[in-house]
Amino acid sequence: MLTVEHVHTRRRGDELTVVKLEGARRTRAFDMAATYADLARAHLGQDQQTFSFACKAVTAGFGAADRRLADGLLKLVLDRCVFEEETQLDAAAVRALVFGRAAAARRDATLAPFDRTGVLQGAAEALGHEVEVIESALFGDLPSAHVLRQVLVPAPERLLQLYDLAQVQAVLLRATHVEVSITDAAPTAYRTLFRTLKFHQLLFSITPLPKGGYRLGVDGPYSMFDAVTRYGLKLAVALPAILACGHSRLVATVLWGRERRALTFRTESASTLDSEGEPPPLPEPIQALIDRWPSLQSPWHVQPSAHVLDMPGVGLCVPDLVFQHRGTGQQVFFEMLGFWSRDAVWKRVELAASGLPFNVVFGVSKHLRVREDVLGDDVPAALYVFAKLPSARQLLSRIEAVAARVPTSSATGS
Repeated sequence: MLTVEHVHTRRRGDELTVVKLEGARRTRAFDMAATYADLARAHLGQDQQTFSFACKAVTAGFGAADRRLADGLLKLVLDRCVFEEETQLDAAAVRALVFGRAAAARRDATLAPFDRTGVLQGAAEALGHEVEVIESALFGDLPSAHVLRQVLVPAPERLLQLYDLAQVQAVLLRATHVEVSITDAAPTAYRTLFRTLKFHQLLFSITPLPKGGYRLGVDGPYSMFDAVTRYGLKLAVALPAILACGHSRLVATVLWGRERRALTFRTESASTLDSEGEPPPLPEPIQALIDRWPSLQSPWHVQPSAHVLDMPGVGLCVPDLVFQHRGTGQQVFFEMLGFWSRDAVWKRVELAASGLPFNVVFGVSKHLRVREDVLGDDVPAALYVFAKLPSARQLLSRIEAVAARVPTSSATGS
């Protein structure tokens, strides 16, 4: 993944654009990508420092623009290289022993010069290894000493496609808000996308478009008070799925430059902006609830929800789970609201207090400092506040309580 420093952008008024790889510049980029990939394969079995020195020679004589391009491509190559620590010894323990013996030897020395070989030999005898093993283990835990074991770099043209995507990802690291209009996708593709956004715990709203499709409103990392970097990485990882779903038009407000000026960034999906992998599985806390549910021997059957529910005033809601009573067929939904924003919780609370057309339990992390009793017993919804992970038994008690409450009307959803 690229950082902001790797991105080549232009600003015109209040609009920010990413400079695409085209023409002669794309040809140069292709050659750089091929060179870095070849260097990586040629350095299999060698340490990272040696590989880095070889890569630095590639940019000798480059201007600033080409150097930035080369640095970005190298970053993508390094992200796809597997380096491993070579030594089997505890490097920190080896250093402590060797440095301790060296300090003692210097204290004891008078006129004789310091005997480095003797110190290493003594440490080797103490640890039962050869001197060469001890010497290589001294700094074997440092990244520069790690050995290149695997090169997973794709063909140069594919790497350029990933570079195009990575530039957009890097821009969105500075976003305060992102809106994406998506059309021309199959219903299953939309649900897969919503599941991906839920998996990454992004804060988003969904609004149906008049002529089909959906508009996503996603909070950007720079709208957060904390965890900006972690949230930004989750948004970046989810971006390929967004751009690969049908025809997407993305508009983001980003804070750019040293002065953090608010600019508008736009992009549309294209064949070069595609996804690298399969849609993610269910989030671990959700899968854990499903796995533990049978042990409760409850009359409620649980499964991942494929529903998209209309919540007036909020937009569409994508619950994580649906619980159906085996006897009556009644349904109760469960939506886990993540860990990022109290605002998302209060929007649900206000909506639930005004009445909902379905029964739902909202899971909220204790980290967000919200009490369960803010929702009364007269609404068809409940808050379940959990400490670290939701408990299946505790969730069951909320489901049974909510099931006894009558929704304002029939559920609306798909």
